[in-house]
Amino acid sequence: MSVRDRLGLPFRDGQLAVPESGSTVVWNGSPRPFYGSLPRERACFVQGDWVRSQRFSRDGFRTGTTNTGLASLAIVEINRSRKATLGLIGIAYSGLETGGTLVIDGNRDMGIDGILNAVRSRHPVNGSISKQHGRVFWLTRHGDVPGDFRQWKRLLEPRRNGDGFFTVPNLFSSEAVDPGSALLADALSPIRGHGADFGSGWGWLSAQALANNPGIASLSLIDCESEAIKCARLNVRDNRARFTWADIMSCTFDRKLDFVLMNPPFHRTTMPEPGLGIGFVRRAAAVLHSSGSLHLVANRHLPYEETVKSCFRSWRTVSEANGYKAIRARKPRSRIRPV
Repeated sequence: MSVRDRLGLPFRDGQLAVPESGSTVVWNGSPRPFYGSLPRERACFVQGDWVRSQRFSRDGFRTGTTNTGLASLAIVEINRSRKATLGLIGIAYSGLETGGTLVIDGNRDMGIDGILNAVRSRHPVNGSISKQHGRVFWLTRHGDVPGDFRQWKRLLEPRRNGDGFFTVPNLFSSEAVDPGSALLADALSPIRGHGADFGSGWGWLSAQALANNPGIASLSLIDCESEAIKCARLNVRDNRARFTWADIMSCTFDRKLDFVLMNPPFHRTTMPEPGLGIGFVRRAAAVLHSSGSLHLVANRHLPYEETVKSCFRSWRTVSEANGYKAIRARKPRSRIRPV
């Protein structure tokens, strides 16, 4: 295994060992060299991100969005939401057999030191290694699950936010509807036929579109996060809604679409990545029929106009407010191909 993979260090120097029997369960894993040392037949990756889930599946691992049964070894990679990370720790610890090991890894800029302090104040920690701008630490389950860990598990249960919609931590704008989606909902012209919401999140924009447009025949809510789709099913009870856990860039449709809605992602880390939204626009142009329409909202500074102009014959900015812009485009150019 690579010496540069922090997660593998305690295994490489003999402080930990991959169990010779029993299962290993990885929560929120990202592709990294250490995982290549896990036995394929006894390792499971619990992964809500569709792209990562498919990657691990192609590598021969069992994948899923939940886990059943007890593990001998559990690994949690933290994410940027403290609540979501604590929830994963509570679930992973509860899923360990007595004597099983829980390993937690993360970067400092994602809050690993605060997570270590939270765990250590409630449970003995066996060891810790600080390396490569982050930390890996581990503990052993002894007896019953601590009460605080049981409370942490419940952090990942869908709960109503300030607008009355079910969400979970780590979803985009989980506490309340974001201003961009609100701007687009107000700016939507009447839409009809069969459409899709690209990157639908927990479903607020789709709910508004369905409520205000009786001419919609069907609306596919598509998101790469399984928890987003889970919450969207709770929030959008219209029988015209369809729910798909998938990657926008590779999912397929059984017909050309009449319209596409989107509030596309613009970062996977802390740095803006306009290319994500540009890919969404190009994908929309490829799956719309010749008179179809795109309804897009984005931060005002993001440079989508040139891409929209190159992909559609007609477009205009229909609304701007609070640092956001709503764009409507029609008639995709025939030379656009699926991306």
